Formats: sequence, C-alpha cells, structure tokens
Amino acid sequence: MSMNKFLVQHDLVYERAPAEWLDGIPLGNGDMGVVIWGNGAPLTLTLDKCDVWETRYPDPHDPRYNYETLRKLIEEKREGEAKAIFERLSLRDNAPHTTRLPMPRMVVDLGEAAMEFSARLALHDAVAKGEMVFSRGRAAWTCFVHADKNLLVFEIIREAGIAPPRAAIDTESLNLPITNHARFKN
Repeated sequence: MSMNKFLVQHDLVYERAPAEWLDGIPLGNGDMGVVIWGNGAPLTLTLDKCDVWETRYPDPHDPRYNYETLRKLIEEKREGEAKAIFERLSLRDNAPHTTRLPMPRMVVDLGEAAMEFSARLALHDAVAKGEMVFSRGRAAWTCFVHADKNLLVFEIIREAGIAPPRAAIDTESLNLPITNHARFKN
C-alpha cells in the first residue's frame, strides 16, 4: 500500500465549522504554523512561530533550573525536589521570565456565517481544503504552509453572489490576558 493510500484513511475531516481555535484545522512546517477555524463570519487563521519568545527578562538564576535537572529528578523519583525548584522559580511573585509570545491572526470575513461547512486536511499533501455554503452562494478555500519556507498560502474562490472577502490582520488577541480554557481544567 502506498503512503498516500495509507494516509488518506487518516485525513482530518470536518463536517461543521470549528467554533474555536482548539478545534481548528492545524497546518505547519515545524517552524511556522496556522490553525484555521470559524464559520466565515469570520474565518480565522491563528498564526504561530516556534521562535517568537519574550527574552527581555533573564531566566531564573538557579543553575538547576533546566530540562536536564528536571528529567534527572523525575527519573530518580525526587518529584518533591523538582516541584520545589521549578514551581518556586517559575511562579515567584509572578516575575516575568522567558516565555512564548502570541502571534497575530488573519481574519477573513465573508459577510455572513456559513450555513454549511466542510473541510479536509489531506495529510499526505499537508493541504487543507474547505467549502462553505452561504445564502448567496458558495466559497471554496485552500490553505497550506510551504514545507521549507515560512510562507502561508490561503486562497478563496467564490461564486459571483458572494461579496469579496474582507481580510485583515488582527492584533487584538495579543492584548488579551492568558486564561485557562475550560477544557483543560481538572
């Protein structure tokens, strides 16, 4: 069996619009990524980059504060000591420390919420394709992240009844406070 025939059995198939980024369609090349979600009012592409970090603040000064030490302590079943080092230093007085930074979003507004939504992430080709049905017609989209370059390609083809989409870069999400999403609470 070819790899393509094997992978097509495992493609991600969406029969309704992902309402939140957590449910979105993931694409990436190991350095840059995007999650596609929304119903056309808007369709949102949440961008991410693995090397965008806040580095203005120094890392904690304790030389034990590193992955190697954490792994060793856990392997030696010294969880209490690991917890004391890492929780104390990472949570001390809410002091800032090196952390990942959020990226902007690309927002594509097609003027109304889709009545129908379908999409497929073809794993073999690493391409997401979708179709949305609106009251005035259909719009199809294709999206991929280039394998070797930090290049995101997003294309929309719409029927004549659909107004041209309004696209913008949304930076408002960069100012939102970090919260725990309900799905991850115990």
